[in-house]
Amino acid sequence: MRTVEIERRKLYFWAGYVALILLGMLIFGKWVPEGRYRANAVRSKENLHAVQIALERFAVDQPTNAYPQSIQQVIDAGYMEQLPINPFSGEPMRYYEPPASEIPAKGYYETGLPQLQGFGPGDFLYQRRYMDGQTEGEVVNYTLYLY
Repeated sequence: MRTVEIERRKLYFWAGYVALILLGMLIFGKWVPEGRYRANAVRSKENLHAVQIALERFAVDQPTNAYPQSIQQVIDAGYMEQLPINPFSGEPMRYYEPPASEIPAKGYYETGLPQLQGFGPGDFLYQRRYMDGQTEGEVVNYTLYLY
């Protein structure tokens, strides 16, 4: 009788152990990928903020306080060594600088960002604004949109 009781306890122990493993797989399999996505999204926002700081530093050092025509100008001027690494792809962030003729009148908030091949989470769009609605000249303002 004593042997049967010991065997039963072993069976309950192993059944409970297997149940815990299966429960852990279910919980972590569901929530871990979502947690990684959120962490990468936060890192992408931090990276975009670093780009914004470089743009502002560039403008402050210009005689007319104009923003750059291109993100590449910021890199060439030494305000950033390179673009930050996109946490989703592991490569430097990609960016798109649409010509003024492609920009919607109210920006991209209502129309959504253009769908560009190869662009995904962690990449961004640099929208330049010129004085008095012009389509060229000094950049007086900008908006950064995160994909």
